[in-house]
Amino acid sequence: MGNRILFVCHANECRSPVMAGAMIAALEAAVRQDDWRVGSAGTDSRGGPLCPVATEVLAESMDPQLLADYRAHFVSTPIAQRTLERADLIITATREERSAIALRAPAARARTFTLLEAVSLGGDDGESAMDLAEYADILHERRGLTGAASHRRLLALRKSNDPNDIPDVHHAALRAHRAGLQEVREAAHALASGILAAIGE
Repeated sequence: MGNRILFVCHANECRSPVMAGAMIAALEAAVRQDDWRVGSAGTDSRGGPLCPVATEVLAESMDPQLLADYRAHFVSTPIAQRTLERADLIITATREERSAIALRAPAARARTFTLLEAVSLGGDDGESAMDLAEYADILHERRGLTGAASHRRLLALRKSNDPNDIPDVHHAALRAHRAGLQEVREAAHALASGILAAIGE
């Protein structure tokens, strides 16, 4: 069955594909990809291709062949009910997408987090988990016990008052678009590192 993680944003062309790509790259580097299932989806997907700026940002830290394979198989995908029900951990860009998932699949509420929320809750305390489902349980138990994440460069782009929201920069100016997705990639790398440190071989 493997560990199943799903990344979600609005259109599944920019933020969630960068999150998923960063996770795939981390798994590849750790030689742990065989027993993992990494996917991404959008609450309002239109079936588009991977955003060119997202491709550029992933290219800065992803093996070229791995990225080429990722791009070749990528298509923006709408959220499927079965995927929500089967995912061990669901990571969203914003609270809005997190709420949409909770409405569609109430049972998934306890294992759904925004990216910055998950990074903040994950911490670096050395706590271990047998698998991704147990890691999600640990994060859920810590809700409300830690402060909100703060990513200073993203604050200027925020349309939300929630510090754990990652704004949609897809239609922003190129410089802001790239900077926003670089922040997404860095946060996703932090999440991946925390997960892999907690879930031993």
